[in-house]
Amino acid sequence: MPSLEWVLPRLRANEITIVDIKFGNIGDEGVRLILDALPVNTSLKTLLLWRNKIGPEGARLLADALRVNTSLKELKLTGNSIGDEGARHLADALRVNVSLEKLSLCATDIGEEGARLLADALSVNVALKLLDLDVGNNVSKARKKEISDLLQPKAREQRAAAAAEKQRQEREAARPATPSTTTTGDPSATFSALSPSPTASIPADQAIVDVAMSCAAAAVPVAFNPIASSTMPPPSDSHAAATVPVSGRGGATSTPREISFDAVKKGDEIGRGGLGVVYSGQWGHEEVALKEAKGLAPNDGGDLGREA
Repeated sequence: MPSLEWVLPRLRANEITIVDIKFGNIGDEGVRLILDALPVNTSLKTLLLWRNKIGPEGARLLADALRVNTSLKELKLTGNSIGDEGARHLADALRVNVSLEKLSLCATDIGEEGARLLADALSVNVALKLLDLDVGNNVSKARKKEISDLLQPKAREQRAAAAAEKQRQEREAARPATPSTTTTGDPSATFSALSPSPTASIPADQAIVDVAMSCAAAAVPVAFNPIASSTMPPPSDSHAAATVPVSGRGGATSTPREISFDAVKKGDEIGRGGLGVVYSGQWGHEEVALKEAKGLAPNDGGDLGREA
């Protein structure tokens, strides 16, 4: 059996993958010395510390290491009296650890409370495959079965899928919203950027179509898109239609597309600008913002495009 004096320099040099110290009586201080070498170690995969007089403090030190270590796959603390307090420290670490696959806690004086804390941690842990506390602990059969069920492959896969979905939602929520500057109630206000309808959910990277609907007083029906501009076809009545090239992102000018009036459904008013009123709307399956332009001559579409 190797001694601490032999193990420590080799840990710091990343020369060993297994530390096996059994009946060494290294205690909590020996655990601290081993863990002091881990910040510079990326090779250790297995740490076996059977019957070394390790207590709750040693378990706390190990838990602190498990919160940040990503290389250790197996930890055995069989025969060390860490109790429920030590189990609590390890449970807290299991909630965030993503690498440990095997944890042996036989004969560690863990009771029902410590086992409950470990089971709670397993409800969010996606890495651990084996938790052994069957022998030498005061844990009920029901609790042992609960832990066993949580470690089944299907249960772990479900937790992994839930964790991935949570991360996706957090990334989505962290994405910057579409900028918007509006002033309502003032006809001369400038509408600098379109905002989606309060009831609509439009991803930030999805083009928001700004369709200028025809209306009374010689409205100019022009459709704009921040990425690809669109142009409404000439209506059959006296309303004029304009084809206005609009610069997209990065200054590029795109080819206009034609959108039928019948294809756009107008909703509630959501803002006003110097060149018209903005409404929520529906274009096919897309949530869009509609701009109703008033009092413009047919050749004034460029101003509307620049405003959008």
